[in-house]
Amino acid sequence: MGAWTGAVCVPSRTMLNTGRFLWKNEHLANGLDGERKEGRLWAQQLKRAGYRTYLGRFPEKRFSVMVLSNLAAFNPGGMAIKIADIYLADQITEKSPAMPEESREDAAAVVIDPEILKGYAGEYEME
Repeated sequence: MGAWTGAVCVPSRTMLNTGRFLWKNEHLANGLDGERKEGRLWAQQLKRAGYRTYLGRFPEKRFSVMVLSNLAAFNPGGMAIKIADIYLADQITEKSPAMPEESREDAAAVVIDPEILKGYAGEYEME
C-alpha cells in the first residue's frame, strides 16, 4: 500500500475516503478539508446516493452492531439501538434513548439511463 510517513493509517484512511491510490493523493497529505468541502469523499457520495450506515459499540458489554442500508429514508441508528436492546435485554437496566430521525429532504431517487451504464461495463485492471 505505501505511506508518506511511518504512520500508515493516515494514508490508508485517505485512500478509503477518496477512492484514489496513495500516489494520486499526495496533495492531500495535510488533510481532507478541501475534498470534504467539495463533497468528494466516499461517505458523502454514498449518502447522496441513499446509503446509510451506523456502527454502535458497547465495549463494556463486548458487543457491537452495524446496520447497513441503501434506503435513504431508513434510520440505521434507530434500528441499531433496537437491535442492541434485544440482544442486551438481560444486561441493560434502562432502555436506550431513541435515535432522532434524520431530515431527508434531499433523498431523491437517482435514475440512470441503462445505455449510459453499458458504457461502463467491461473488465478493469488496477494500475
